[in-house]
Order: sequence, then C-alpha cells, then structure tokens
Amino acid sequence: MGVLVYSVVRRHMKHTSPGAFMRYEDGAVLPVEFTPNRDETIVGWYQNPAPWQDTFIVFTSEALYIVDGGRLYRIAVADIVGYEDPKSKTDVTGVRVLTKDGFRFVRIAGSFGPSGNQKDAYSFIMVLRALIPRKLEVRRP
Repeated sequence: MGVLVYSVVRRHMKHTSPGAFMRYEDGAVLPVEFTPNRDETIVGWYQNPAPWQDTFIVFTSEALYIVDGGRLYRIAVADIVGYEDPKSKTDVTGVRVLTKDGFRFVRIAGSFGPSGNQKDAYSFIMVLRALIPRKLEVRRP
C-alpha cells in the first residue's frame, strides 16, 4: 500500500495552494511534533491557512494523521470507504471522510488560482478517490 499512497499523494497534493503541501524529504522538518507508527513512513504534510494554521494533515504510507492543535487523529488508509461531496464549490473548508467507523471531518481549507477559485479540498478528494477500493462489478451474460 505504501508505494501507492506515496505516488497518489504526491501526484494530487502538488496542485494545492503554494506552500501548503510539503513533501517529506531528507532534512525536511515537520512543523508539528509527530512520530508515525513504526511500520509507516512519512510522505508529506499539508498545512491549512489562517485561521486554521495549527491544523495539519500528515500523510504516511499507511494513514492520514490529523493534527489539530494538541490533538492527533489517525485514519488508516485501509479504513477509508468513501467521502461526502462538499455542499459548496466556493466555501469549502474541509471534507467529510467516511471510514469503517463513521464520518471524520478533515480540514483542508486552502485555495489558489484567480480570486482563490480553486480549492485544495478537491485535490484531497482526488487522493481519496484513488485510495478508496473499487467494488468489482459482476456482469451477467
């Protein structure tokens, strides 16, 4: 799963607002105190704009970690089963991710482009769409 997550996150999150997504490379320093599980590697992180600048998404090879102030939530990639489309295309401040245990709101509030009309949440949705397992259709003759 790690290689898939690494590729998908880097491919889609590079299209977010300038400076919001950082790839984890040798020498890169996470702006929050964070240690992933022993079997995980950090792919990168996303920092929200003000007034949510203390909310981060840390992407690892096996999970998404939501760092919100002093709280830390883990969403295993294997537990993600869907997401809820944002109700507005212009006032998006996050995405409700459906896991095996229910919905979890993930703050991703940045924007870019002319007049801020492109929302970072849609790049995050592309990551989710690529990681959600597809149901196989059985076609009967």
